Amino acid sequence: MSNWQLPEGIDELTGDEAIAFESTRRNLLDLYQSWGYSIVVPPMIEYSDTLVLNSKSIDDKTFKFLDSSSARMLGVHSDITPQIARIDSKHAEPNSISRYCYINAILQTKADDFYASRSPIQAGAELYGYKGTDADIEVIVLMLSSLKLLNIRNITLSLGNTAIFNALCASANLESKEITALRDIFRRKSVPDLESFLI
Repeated sequence: MSNWQLPEGIDELTGDEAIAFESTRRNLLDLYQSWGYSIVVPPMIEYSDTLVLNSKSIDDKTFKFLDSSSARMLGVHSDITPQIARIDSKHAEPNSISRYCYINAILQTKADDFYASRSPIQAGAELYGYKGTDADIEVIVLMLSSLKLLNIRNITLSLGNTAIFNALCASANLESKEITALRDIFRRKSVPDLESFLI
């Protein structure tokens, strides 16, 4: 085994691939900024409790280690979305609408599937402080514009309404822990876990 070998599922870009990636990254960030989204660069490492936000799937994918300075658990970000929630909570004016965008490498303990990377690039544009239908439409149109910019065609868009999910959970008198588990199952689209949950 060569000392220069990378760990399984960890990738690097060089030459033309690196140039193409950087060009695409710039084009996407320019698109997001043209829509009023502010670029943020979250830290690679944070306290693990703020990184996972009670999500078992994120927790399972997060590398964690003990910080010798604070004696608290730290984590390497495996998903940037919880960090954006923290940034918004810390920096946004109360009752304001905030738009954030980012493109950053993340690190995961395990890949989503056999051929996937454990160090994928995550791009996102997130809108906080406005829950109207216009906000949903804005984010969806921006996502479709992003895919068009990437020359991705033949898109299938699947939309869900969380109000239906919430109403069904309420009618079934599910506890908070059960609702969290069920959300995670639906997010992962795990039929075996859903069958086990329903038994």
